[in-house]
Amino acid sequence: MKIQHALITAFTLSFLIFFQISQAQLHIGFNGGLNQSRLSGPEERIEGAGETLSSTSGFHIAMRISYDFNDWFAIGGGIGYTQRGVQRDYGGPSFFRFRTTDGRSVVYDGQRQQQLSDNTDHIDLPLFVQFSPVKRIQFYGGPYFSSTLAAQGGGRLRFTEASFQGEAPQLETGLEYSYFGDDPGIGGEMDDQRVEMAGDVVLVPELLSAYPELETLDETLYRRWHYGIHTGVNLYVSSGLYFNIEWMYGLNDMTRQAADLAISERSEDGEFQFRDDYDRFITWRFSIGFSF
Repeated sequence: MKIQHALITAFTLSFLIFFQISQAQLHIGFNGGLNQSRLSGPEERIEGAGETLSSTSGFHIAMRISYDFNDWFAIGGGIGYTQRGVQRDYGGPSFFRFRTTDGRSVVYDGQRQQQLSDNTDHIDLPLFVQFSPVKRIQFYGGPYFSSTLAAQGGGRLRFTEASFQGEAPQLETGLEYSYFGDDPGIGGEMDDQRVEMAGDVVLVPELLSAYPELETLDETLYRRWHYGIHTGVNLYVSSGLYFNIEWMYGLNDMTRQAADLAISERSEDGEFQFRDDYDRFITWRFSIGFSF
């Protein structure tokens, strides 16, 4: 009797599960739009001057698949491309490593004015649980995993050595960073601009790469992956067309201490210092989508 009762229970559960699945519907959707992102972390400041971190704009495009068990509950996932970034500006006391015309590497203290915009490209893999309390409104949330495809930066750097009495900066050059591809150190060619810096003649390349102050590089600044949580809402204006608002909050540190050089000051013995900041991406996405 126990075996018969167990078989009846198993058959009943299997039937209920099959019936529930047969009532479920698979939906595939695509959405794309603009996003606003920032790198949330401590700013490097000294005596009221220093770094400011601000948000940047980008775009995203994604595909999502949801498995609707009924009118109000679904689970799903997706894949998408997202641009993230941060505006990293600095103004205040600093230092810079130059290469002299006779081949030496010399570090000078002075004042730095720097505008740097970092942009990173990501492939996101979100998972979510979705609820629909009323018709045409869907709330969802869950974890996401992301792979960083590329990390680049661009901007302008101006530097004036501490003992210089002139008004114009001695160094003024462009920044063109490829965080995953650039080698450490400041390059220089015979036809580069040359300026006098505290008695030395130094080379000033037209563009600086990502790690000019470092002589060795064990790890890149940005990590190749990150993960976090996301939540959002879909507002349907018809059976298939919807507007989407989504918030994505990174949970792991996106920058590595080994390459995160503190540019405001050096140690008492003149050695470089590195920042162990916890920098995470926070992203708002606004999009239009279609589901079928």
